[in-house]
Amino acid sequence: MNINAISNNLSTAGVPLLSGEAEVRSFGGDAVYSTYVLLGIDPLQYNLDYAKPPVRPILTDNKAKFKIYPNPANDQLSIELSNTMKGIANIEIYDLNGKLCYQTIINTAQQLQTVEIGSIKKGIYNIRITANNLSEYQKLVIIK
Repeated sequence: MNINAISNNLSTAGVPLLSGEAEVRSFGGDAVYSTYVLLGIDPLQYNLDYAKPPVRPILTDNKAKFKIYPNPANDQLSIELSNTMKGIANIEIYDLNGKLCYQTIINTAQQLQTVEIGSIKKGIYNIRITANNLSEYQKLVIIK
């Protein structure tokens, strides 16, 4: 099947083409190449540009790390901070609607912190800890 046959097939199928010629744009990617092959178009035969997208480097994880336990929690939550968190850390607990339910500020001199969460209703929450302009979220379940 050649490019003119594809053009005729597309125009009879109701696909509008400019000036009756099939216009094949040059862009790449595995899906585009596969489509060319499935349609019977050889990119090399018609001088179509084909290039795989550039490989993106894997970004290093610069997030502040912490562990919470127990999870599910009841009245107290233990937070174990990593060495990347120094100085002052902000702890925020949000419900699934994004409403701030709890907030406190802690000094990260001690890597193990205990937070009283008895005033928060049972449910599923997101806890965010921010320190040194780094922030990380984790899921938190509170049971009563």
